[in-house]
Amino acid sequence: KSWHWGVFTESENKDWFIGTDGTPENAANEFCKVYDWTVQAVIDVLGEDVYIGAHSMTVTEGLWDEEIFIRHVAAGKNYATGKIGTRISYLSTSFYDSQPGIPTSGKSLAECIGYLKTTAAKYGLTDLIYGVDEGRILCGAPGSIASDLVSRTVGYTYMAAYDARLYTHLLNSGGSYLSSWDYLSESLFEGNPSISYHVARNIFEMAGMNRIQTIVNADRFLRKTEVGALAGVDSQSGKMCIMVYNFGNSLNYASKAEVSLTIKAESEKEDYNLTIFKVDNDCNWFDEWVEDRHNLGIKDSMFTWSPDDACGI
Repeated sequence: KSWHWGVFTESENKDWFIGTDGTPENAANEFCKVYDWTVQAVIDVLGEDVYIGAHSMTVTEGLWDEEIFIRHVAAGKNYATGKIGTRISYLSTSFYDSQPGIPTSGKSLAECIGYLKTTAAKYGLTDLIYGVDEGRILCGAPGSIASDLVSRTVGYTYMAAYDARLYTHLLNSGGSYLSSWDYLSESLFEGNPSISYHVARNIFEMAGMNRIQTIVNADRFLRKTEVGALAGVDSQSGKMCIMVYNFGNSLNYASKAEVSLTIKAESEKEDYNLTIFKVDNDCNWFDEWVEDRHNLGIKDSMFTWSPDDACGI
């Protein structure tokens, strides 16, 4: 009962689900049926208060518009019960950039979350959770079969700032979570932690905190980059977390940013414990691995998918 349930992957993606006659109208209608009956099956076993929802592509246009499904669960006739409306706890999206340095040709992450939220609000669904069920970066350097990134991340330290920026954009747009397929080099449970793992582990320290407003004054020499910050405080313990990132949209970006923080604290304490976690090349094994494999003659073509993936094959 504590599980988070979802009905299908990218519901409006014709490569995953299509109706009997291939039309957008039929596919949307059939998915609404599948959703209603699946939700009712879970409710029959676990009770009414299950956490369940649906995942859409959204970042690019699918076979049919997500609004059809959102309108159905809010105000349509439930195919399983005959009543109006179907239980839904969340709406999630996919978000992909094409390659490192090459943004998506579709919606930004903020636009994906924004479209789902405004459409849900239009039909009275105001208490849903929003997040990303898959995504980040689609492709890297090509391997022998494909250029796809297995984990949808690259192992380069570039990915640390990319993730930090993405978490910040997600929360700024009203999202709550960002899923990842892999954090370790061997599998879900074995291997060396990727650079994305370090960012995720630290961002998790902010879970449950109250958001604090941050004002970023970036130096004029950093105009081609994005310097940002995210901060939160635990109102009970007074613990504060601040994440600062320096992002340039290139695998070769290595410009440093001198960072100074000014914190307006309400506490009258004179002494504070300060812990700094620097997520950079010093905590990333991948740059040494790339150098080693080049020195040892391990070519890109010896990988099936992209060799840029820290969790690759």
